Amino acid sequence: MINLIPNEEKKKMAKDFYFRIVVMFFTVLSLSLIIGSFALLPSYMLSSEKQKFVKQRLDLQSYMPLPASSQDVLDVARSLNTKFKIIDDANENKFDVSERVIKKIVAKKTPGIKITQISYKTDNFGEKSISIRGSATSRDTLLSFSQSLDKDSEFKKVDLPISNFIKGSDIQFFINLIPS
Repeated sequence: MINLIPNEEKKKMAKDFYFRIVVMFFTVLSLSLIIGSFALLPSYMLSSEKQKFVKQRLDLQSYMPLPASSQDVLDVARSLNTKFKIIDDANENKFDVSERVIKKIVAKKTPGIKITQISYKTDNFGEKSISIRGSATSRDTLLSFSQSLDKDSEFKKVDLPISNFIKGSDIQFFINLIPS
């Protein structure tokens, strides 16, 4: 079949076609928005009236005095808030040994070391300390455990009393650590 339409006309027809599609798209879009606006208008009016009504009601109730029972409830709530604040303040000053510190201690433990107790305390001056009790198979294992804890930056000071080295084997030891 022979094509009798010149290329310039074909390009113009394609351009006109796409222009019509874009115009139709925007026409349909604008009609949809207009119809949607009219459909939502009653709901908008109803919700705005409800909002005004609720606001007026709230303003009216804020000027009314509270009944005695409600005032008692508010007093109890204030009292509880004060007590909770005291408890929260006490918990802020509490020293918690973190899981990180305990994991560091257990990671430094060698096979010849058995840890039986890890305790922590805060003295009157606010100094925090961690105490480790346990048993060691020999002096060398105890010394290497103490040195590995001393090398760790998590602990400021590692105190291993010399009395722990009196026995040669099956040593019951006590180590005092001060965290950084």
